Amino acid sequence: MKKNIIFTLTGPSGAGKSTLIKGIKQKFDVNFSISHTTRAPREGEKEGVDYFFISDETFDKMLKEGDFLEWTEVYGNRYGTSKREIEKLLKKGKDIVLDLDLKGALRVKDFFKDAIVIFIGTENLKELKNRLKKRGERDFELRLSSAKEAVEKLENFDYLIINKKIEESLMKLESIFIAEHLKIRNLYLNKYKEDFLK
Repeated sequence: MKKNIIFTLTGPSGAGKSTLIKGIKQKFDVNFSISHTTRAPREGEKEGVDYFFISDETFDKMLKEGDFLEWTEVYGNRYGTSKREIEKLLKKGKDIVLDLDLKGALRVKDFFKDAIVIFIGTENLKELKNRLKKRGERDFELRLSSAKEAVEKLENFDYLIINKKIEESLMKLESIFIAEHLKIRNLYLNKYKEDFLK
């Protein structure tokens, strides 16, 4: 009786999005939207699992055909979410989880008005710096600047999770998933009414 929902997680590198998404996939029957990218696979990454790895020419062709719901360029590589991929997943009747940057998340919200956008953040900038240093991230200042920009636009999001402890954050994320499915707008009310009045 429930409708499937698009959940988009965004936040700075080092905030813990990937870990939370792994946790959600273990708790709920969801589909993770796989992005297309022009970058080469990293060690351990698999085609069609982590990304769809495509050439610049293929990416250009998809852009020209209007296949991308959103796309961005990061450190010289392009990443995009295919409309066809999302529509294919929606037909499967499961929730969809996307991991996108700020602009991508807001574009998805523009296209799918009922999509839920969740910001995963650290307690403060100092904590984010520490996490980025531990990860040995390159383009350190650029990542901090992107994080500041996202925080300035928090009013565009539906939820905020400050990820101090991963267990607590996962519990909060699970609560969001459950609560959204209890909203009247996300239920097939006619089916419920019919069943109730039998």
